[in-house]
Amino acid sequence: MLLDENVSAKDVANLARNDPSIVSAVLKRVNSAYYNWQKKISDFQHAVILLGFNQVYQLVIADGMKKTMPDTPEFQELHEHSVVVSHLAGEICLLHHRRKASMMSTIALLHDIGKSMILLLKRQNPKLHVLIDMLDSGKIGAMLLAKWNIPDAVCLSLEYQHYPEFAPPARIPAETRETVALLHVAHLCVDHLKGNGETLERSPFAVEYLQLVKAGAASVRDLVALQLLPAMEKKFPSLPESVRKLILSRGDAPAATSP
Repeated sequence: MLLDENVSAKDVANLARNDPSIVSAVLKRVNSAYYNWQKKISDFQHAVILLGFNQVYQLVIADGMKKTMPDTPEFQELHEHSVVVSHLAGEICLLHHRRKASMMSTIALLHDIGKSMILLLKRQNPKLHVLIDMLDSGKIGAMLLAKWNIPDAVCLSLEYQHYPEFAPPARIPAETRETVALLHVAHLCVDHLKGNGETLERSPFAVEYLQLVKAGAASVRDLVALQLLPAMEKKFPSLPESVRKLILSRGDAPAATSP
């Protein structure tokens, strides 16, 4: 519903009210110190209007993803990674492909759901670890989402998400090439923020995928330093904790982002 350009905030609010966890997450976000409204917002529909569909969309998907995974360190680490990649991918879209921001945030949040399935399989079948490790997590995730009737655009992006590691953009179907590129570039940005420079060195087609994203940056380093960090600095208090930690872990992060 949030992806429908003709839907109203009232329609969204009426549906979302059926899930108390979504209501509480949205109200918590809109009443955070970042927005600093003079009065607390208690009307859910009003909160949806104030936040905008894109932020509500991210909250809904993140909440749903968290519920599907066991509360263990390995699954939580996977979830936090997905949240970080989702915010960076969404931020790139907000800067250059605004209308795709919600869809891209969703793809990034769901991109590792195949890995969560593999973790579950390994827990249930400890003697088959070697065989299970040979499974393609992208394919598994795409198959699972197809069973859930998730749009083809999302499923295809998951299926081809690992291609940029060994293949040029031309090897990826045209209809999903841009979303796969955005997901790959978001990963490269995360690795850069973590100081994993060797990842870029091992990515032979990084420049081609960066050009496909049309971010106007000559390198991932420039994209992070000149575009992403300044944009996220402005909304720092409203970012998830995992994203704030990643930004603050950098020695060259803007001083103003510190709590």
